[in-house]
Amino acid sequence: MKPAFVHANIIASPSDAHAGVIDSTGHLRAYHGGRRKPQPGIRPSIQKRHLLYGLGIYAAAKVLPPYLAESTRFALCDSFEKRVLRDLQPGDNLIGGLGYLNRCIERVQGWGGISLLDARNSHPSSFWTIVAEEYGRWDVKRPPILPYHHARQQRSAAISDYFFVPSNFVRDSFIKHGFPPEKLLLLPYPVDLDLFHPPANPRPKDRPLTMISSGGLDLRKGAPYLFEAFQIVRKEVPNARLKLIHNIAPSVESIMKRKGYDKLPIDWAPYMHGRPALISWLQEADIFVLPTLEEGMVRSAAEAMSCGLPVVTTANSGINDHITEGENGSIVPLRDPQATAAAVLVWWEKIQSGDHDPTTAKMNREALSHKNFTKTLLTHLQNIRFPLTPDP
Repeated sequence: MKPAFVHANIIASPSDAHAGVIDSTGHLRAYHGGRRKPQPGIRPSIQKRHLLYGLGIYAAAKVLPPYLAESTRFALCDSFEKRVLRDLQPGDNLIGGLGYLNRCIERVQGWGGISLLDARNSHPSSFWTIVAEEYGRWDVKRPPILPYHHARQQRSAAISDYFFVPSNFVRDSFIKHGFPPEKLLLLPYPVDLDLFHPPANPRPKDRPLTMISSGGLDLRKGAPYLFEAFQIVRKEVPNARLKLIHNIAPSVESIMKRKGYDKLPIDWAPYMHGRPALISWLQEADIFVLPTLEEGMVRSAAEAMSCGLPVVTTANSGINDHITEGENGSIVPLRDPQATAAAVLVWWEKIQSGDHDPTTAKMNREALSHKNFTKTLLTHLQNIRFPLTPDP
């Protein structure tokens, strides 16, 4: 029997890339999602778009605080999963995200199929512990995620056959919780870096030290430590700048006011519409800084490295797999703004002395290319039991 796969995820997710590769082999039978628009790279004829879920999630994200919006998405999972269950057939194998498809996993396993889940973050227990500890440090009175969905994630982790893990940080977190390495398929997410290049012209000599971070600002991503590191840097380099996108979690806004970080001279930018604006924004900076506490793989850091920026981040960022200390970035301890600031100042000295060339990309583009992703994914599937090849 020709192997068949069903992909299901209520929102757009990194596992869409896995589905796209399998569809290129002709073995993706159905693609379920809540997207309002067709998913690029998937044959329209097999897409089953559940638009009401997508509209509900979109509306919640627009009008509710992040935690409530996220909880709304989780609350819709049971109904979404019922629709996917009705479409499953004997012989199907399942691809999706952790925590969304537990009954579907059990159904395909009962028919002899297997499940391959995308673990986009560390093991659910690790995620909960890290974020809960951080919330406790800042007196945030809510759980890291909706407890009901956390329980679903724990169940997914217990019953799924295999997990795609985007970094060694995620892989190691599962191993620490007793998972055999052979169930953990290391597969970094593909990042389209073709348009991300260093600036054509040399760095302006009169530009002050410019730090940058292009993601949202929340506690999981270490936002308070970023602000504190910037404050320390400015004691050594008074005209240093920090460029951020104005996407701030309410808990971080409260901390900014309490700690006086809202008085820092930050260059705020709106949400970046389109890659040209983001690329130009990155090219006008010197050092990408993200002291994150938990991340499967920080793709924005890869974009920054491709624009010639060194990256200062933690070993829990996932992108640390692609950083060579002193060559394209530095790895700093968690919750350590002093070490983060010190690393920034070391890179600033290199930039000033000419030891760092900002007109040269610092990222191995091939490592995160879609071609390499496809090859690695198909190798994993072949090693399991599915020798698939892309259609010509």
